[in-house]
Amino acid sequence: MPEDQQLAVSYDVAENLFLGDPLRHGRTPPHSLTEPLPTVEIARRLTVTPSAVSQHLQVLHATGMITRARDGRHVLYRRSPLGDQLVDQSAGR
Repeated sequence: MPEDQQLAVSYDVAENLFLGDPLRHGRTPPHSLTEPLPTVEIARRLTVTPSAVSQHLQVLHATGMITRARDGRHVLYRRSPLGDQLVDQSAGR
């Protein structure tokens, strides 16, 4: 896949992962990290590979937009207060 297509796919995954797609779903979808979810479940909901989701989660965590917590063998990811604030601002709330 050409690099520009990879970037477009990467952007779409990140946007859906963090903000969700309210135009498609009519509301904030569950994979917008409003609830704690493991990587595998996020990937299933987005219909992408867990490795693609994992790369995006690393960046979102490094920037403080999501938090992570271990639950047994899984690491659960959720939007942080900063992430909630950014989503609220982008939605004009």
